[in-house]
Amino acid sequence: MAASSQLRDCQAWKDAGLPLSTTSNEACKLFDATLTQVPQRWVGSSGPVRGLG
Repeated sequence: MAASSQLRDCQAWKDAGLPLSTTSNEACKLFDATLTQVPQRWVGSSGPVRGLG
């Protein structure tokens, strides 16, 4: 997982043109961590996780 200092906060998402509907920086960073981890779970697997693709 990316170091917590590298995860995007709410302002970073807004600056990227993707504002989130929360003002919680912790929630924004958790969302970023989720997006970072999901593709890594697919690497080396036989395909997408059932129900996700």
